[in-house]
Amino acid sequence: MSKKLHLEVLRIIAISMVVFNHVDGFFLYFSETDSLLTYLYSIIFSTLCRVAVPLFFMISGALLLGKKESLKELFQKRVIRMIAILSAFSLIYYLIDVVRTPGGEFRLAQYLQMLSTGKVTESFGFLYAYIGLLIMLPFLRYIAGGITKNMFFYLVILKIVFSVLVGLFTSLTGYGIAVNLAVLDSGVYYMLTGYCLEQFFGDNSPVGRKGSGLAIAFGLTVLCIGAVIGLEEWSKVSTGSYAAGILDLFVPVLVFIFWYGAKWVAGRLKNTGKKVVILLGKYTFCVYLTEKSARIVLLPVYLWLSENTFGVLACTVYVVGSLSLSYLLAAVIRKIPLVGKYI
Repeated sequence: MSKKLHLEVLRIIAISMVVFNHVDGFFLYFSETDSLLTYLYSIIFSTLCRVAVPLFFMISGALLLGKKESLKELFQKRVIRMIAILSAFSLIYYLIDVVRTPGGEFRLAQYLQMLSTGKVTESFGFLYAYIGLLIMLPFLRYIAGGITKNMFFYLVILKIVFSVLVGLFTSLTGYGIAVNLAVLDSGVYYMLTGYCLEQFFGDNSPVGRKGSGLAIAFGLTVLCIGAVIGLEEWSKVSTGSYAAGILDLFVPVLVFIFWYGAKWVAGRLKNTGKKVVILLGKYTFCVYLTEKSARIVLLPVYLWLSENTFGVLACTVYVVGSLSLSYLLAAVIRKIPLVGKYI
């Protein structure tokens, strides 16, 4: 099966955002600074990077919901494999914490308890959710197979109304609506969205058209960021503090913008660019698994830069350096016999 280039572009964007979400530039910088540059840098990227996990769910939905496989194949090829990878890399990070903690010692019972409750590392939150969705995949495939274009539009409208508009109303007034539409707040929605986008609009290309689509996408992005800034400042005035939850408010809109942008970029790539994107896309899962170790290695560099330069430079170097080192680690790990086959 040939690679869908725009999905590989989305992978690369998403993993870059994951790294930013795990550093101080996310939320902390804009909530604790008097510098306008630092504030704008932090709040803009904090807003945009919240789409990282939804994008990964969308990619998974686009690639998996249309497949046909038995329960045996599903558990052998996907569920058991993911549980094994999660357990192995969680053990690595648990051992790293033991070594870095004064007086730390390995305790098997503690590791197993932390593994089962997802407390070894917060970085693997997506992986726990992903395993749950893999287990539910047969049901999700059945649901996806019955979705028409009009039903998809209805689903998106529900998401916009109950996540964006109601969220706006709640942020401004403090009042909410006690209607439980749990599927809209889970990875299920984004998996179905990714699947439907590929099914109904996968062949539509923004390349070659006039720039109106990009202008609209850019305008919506600026509008979303501006709204987040306004709401955060409103939260600061009314409650005395910024609210991290506001950063998620416009994710349901931004994911479509990034999907459109990835299609636009993919359609303009030449042969060399396509090869680079496919290569980098191939490593993204391993980068996700190793980016925390890269951040640990480069933490002294970040702290030194923070003290001797300024936050924006320090954070940017930290993110780019961690991402680059993670890709290097991923390239090495994938060369290991047997290991590289499953990651």
